[in-house]
Parts: sequence; structure tokens; C-alpha cells
Amino acid sequence: MMSEPGEFQDPVRFVEAHARDVMQGVKTESDELPGALYHYTSGQGLIGILGSGELHSTNVLYMNDSSEMDYGRSLLNGVGDDLRPGVSAALRPFFDRLLKTLETPDFHYYVTCFCAKPDLLSQWRAYGAQAAGYSIGFDADDLHTVLPEYSQLVRVLYVPAEQHRAVRHALKAYLETAQQCCDAYADHQRLEDALTRWNGIASNALGRLVVRLKSEVFAEEHEWRAIIVRFSFDTAKVRFRLAANGIVVPYLPWLFKKEGVKAVRQVQHGPTVNSALAVRSLGQLLYNLGYNDVNVKGSAIPLRG
Repeated sequence: MMSEPGEFQDPVRFVEAHARDVMQGVKTESDELPGALYHYTSGQGLIGILGSGELHSTNVLYMNDSSEMDYGRSLLNGVGDDLRPGVSAALRPFFDRLLKTLETPDFHYYVTCFCAKPDLLSQWRAYGAQAAGYSIGFDADDLHTVLPEYSQLVRVLYVPAEQHRAVRHALKAYLETAQQCCDAYADHQRLEDALTRWNGIASNALGRLVVRLKSEVFAEEHEWRAIIVRFSFDTAKVRFRLAANGIVVPYLPWLFKKEGVKAVRQVQHGPTVNSALAVRSLGQLLYNLGYNDVNVKGSAIPLRG
């Protein structure tokens, strides 16, 4: 239940107390964590991930599909256009600024991709070139406990109706908070400060939502994402790698292998002509790196030339 504005002498405190909770009410279908999530990678990637105990989150602007953020922003702007006629004159400049901020955000979003399926042909094709793919099965609850601060583990939304409901609910809820602030503190000297603060909180949360939105043509990926948020100027822990196209790609490493956390539950190799040999070498790798009680198995999908 929202507190009355009168409980706060300062409109900035009112905004901070309520705008942060908006996304808690944006529930989508099947948001409960599954038992396990799978990260597909190449053989070299497998050795690097297990050896270091690290996963890498790539700046979403540099991922394989560069249009991803455009898709989500377009949807959000469309809902914003629908809601704009009902926005008060006092609030409209701040609302327009909010939508504009999402075009050049103050935040960077870093993403690690997971799949709800351990043995998916489309993923083997994407990550397992020349029968060299692997999926690392993580306990989803364990993953959640080892995420860096300001992170979340969420399901990607593909169904247009579900996407539209989530975006509309979030925008309306943020507008209601801002409008209540405008009405209650119309003559307050810090009202503009409060709405600027509202803009920052709302743009961060809506940016996280945009990162969850993908075209339904990708629905067969069954993707979940670990999303890490950092201010654009916070580059202290950012590393860089060179992509095949020659572009330098920023990413954030984070540890999943921590004392008391048994995150890795399974490693599976992709389609191959010699499954027994692949399983054997995987077992040796896991033993040498100290991963105990990890299930090792091969793909049920036959290798085709």
C-alpha cells in the first residue's frame, strides 16, 4: 500500500520510497526460477569458464543481435505514445525526457545468456561449430545467490501480448507515482529535483525491462538472462575482448565458483561422432578442476553432416 504524500516532508524522499518498488508489481507469466539453467559455449569457452570459475556478461549493445535494444525501445515508445494524452501538463516534459533518456541511457546493461533447455539443436548450431559445443548446467537458485550487486536473473519475454502488458503496467505505475508527487507537492521548491530523481529510477528499471524483450521469432531459444547494471561512467571492472569483426567488446566477469556454493550441476557435450570419448574427457576435466558430483552426459541429438 502506497504511503500518503503527507508522510514525507520532502518530495524527493516520497519518490525514492515509491518509485523503487514499482517493478515489484510487474509480474509476468512463469517468472519463477526453473531448477536449472544452461549456458552454451564452445570447447575453448568451456575450459575457460570452468578453469576460472567465471562467467562473462557482455554489454548488450555489443551482442550478436545489435537490434535487440531497438526492438524493446520501439515497443516502449509505442506504449508511451498511447499514454501521453493522459499525462498532465506539469508532468509531460519529465515523461518525454524519460523516454528520451532511454535512447541514450545513463546506465550500461551487461548480459549473460542462459537457456532453459540443456540439449537444444538451435543452440548447438549457434555455439557448437564443428561438433565442439557444450552446455554447462547451473543450479538456478545457486546462480541467483552469486550474482554481483545490482543484478537480476530473469526470463526473456517473447510473446507480444505479454511484452505489451509488462511495459504498459510499468509505465502507468511510474506515471501514477510521479503524478501523485506533482499533485501533493505542486508548490514545493524541490519538486523538480524529485521528478529528476524519478526519471533516474524509472529509466534504470525500464532499461532492465527493455533488455528482457526479444522478437517472438527467437522464442525457441527459451532464454533467461543475468542482467548486471552499471552507471555508464563505472568502468573500473570492465574488461575488453576483440570480436571476430574487429570491434572491441566490453564485458564484466563475475565469479560463480564460490565457497559453499555448488553452482555447476551438469556438463553436456553437443552432437558428436564419439560420445563415449567426449564424456570421458569431460569427466577428467571436471575432476582435475575440483568439480565434484557433476553429471556428465552427451546430446541425444544425432550428428548430421
